[in-house]
Order: sequence, then structure tokens, then C-alpha cells
Amino acid sequence: MSPAPQAIHDLVERFARNRESYRSGQYNEMQVLHDQMVALVERMLELHRQLAAAKTPTAKELLGRQIAATDQQIDRLVYALYGLTEEEVGIVEWKGTGQGVGV
Repeated sequence: MSPAPQAIHDLVERFARNRESYRSGQYNEMQVLHDQMVALVERMLELHRQLAAAKTPTAKELLGRQIAATDQQIDRLVYALYGLTEEEVGIVEWKGTGQGVGV
């Protein structure tokens, strides 16, 4: 399954699991973000296990792409947890390339 459909499936599944919390007013955004982070880290660990066991260049490339996509999702979630604006995210990501001042 490609990353986008899996991400949609995960979102629907997470909503279904938390439906009553959303309705009851006990919805806790930080808990949801925590749960998302845990799921992404677990996915990353599994992808790295699969990559280590991959036999073909094609499988390794596909897993590498999935790892990169998952890494981006983790980054975005961290930015949300810290409340970064898009401008701040741009600065962080630009400095992450090694081109920023003080990097």
C-alpha cells in the first residue's frame, strides 16, 4: 500500500478509535498528538526493520521513500507541538540543510 492511502486509513482508524472522546468533550489535543507521535515512531522502527531485511534494490528504494515520508510526518508533528509558524518551519528546515547561519 502506498503511503498516502495508508495515512488516510490511519487517520480514519484513529478517528474511529477516538470518536467518543471527540463527542464527549474530553478531547485532549495533546493526547492525540502524543498518540500520533507514538504511531509514527512505531512505524519508523518497523520500516527500518524491513529495510534491514530487504533483499532487492527496488524494495530498499521503496522503503527508503516510506522512511523519508514518515520522517517528514514526524517533523511536522514536532513543529505542531512547538507551535511553529510556517515561517519558523522554513527557517528550521533551511538550517537543517547545513546552509543556515550557525549550522
